[in-house]
Amino acid sequence: LVEFAKTNNLEYIQDEYMNVIIKKPATPGYESLPAVILQGHMDMVNEKNNDKVHDFDKDPLTLKIVGDDIYADETTLGADNGIAVAMAMSILASSDVAHPALEAVFTVEEETGLVGALKLDGSKLDGKYLINIDSEEEGELLVSCAGGSRIKLILPVSYTDVDSNRVDLKVSVQKYTYAPTPAPTINIPIITNGNIFIAFIYKSPLYLLYFNVFSHFLSI
Repeated sequence: LVEFAKTNNLEYIQDEYMNVIIKKPATPGYESLPAVILQGHMDMVNEKNNDKVHDFDKDPLTLKIVGDDIYADETTLGADNGIAVAMAMSILASSDVAHPALEAVFTVEEETGLVGALKLDGSKLDGKYLINIDSEEEGELLVSCAGGSRIKLILPVSYTDVDSNRVDLKVSVQKYTYAPTPAPTINIPIITNGNIFIAFIYKSPLYLLYFNVFSHFLSI
């Protein structure tokens, strides 16, 4: 991407996390419009069929073109999110597409937790609008604030040995932001072989809890 920016005489920024920002001035007549940010991520999910010999660190993808569609040969294609990278690069390299000032943002490590986006220095951007090109269907736009969060939940747990694989379990949902009020309490038996499935409906939606306790009884 950096070499692409150099080749096309475009301003670029590459931070210490390897995120890349490429800026392109507005075309004549569009200079007064707010700058637009085009955003996608560089990384992909590396998966292959069991019998496919492929080293993602060294080997290029083997592509198949069927009609207007591009497929990878027994590996993931990387369209998530290579499509955003390709679309942004196409506009950046174009000479016949009218546009306001553009800032193309290419982040790293999206698949492992939005790492690049979280490390990006937003002060390097001037855009007032952002188009995230990482959706599900071509031709569909979602208007919202893109983002995500992770929650690490640690519960105090105690284990007690049991002689039977069928015991009674009492589950109470308490002090949980999204739980209904009052929180429901249920008593159900453990399904055999140590797997517990708990389901209850309180208005809407369906809450499903699952525990696999093997030979122990789990109490929360």
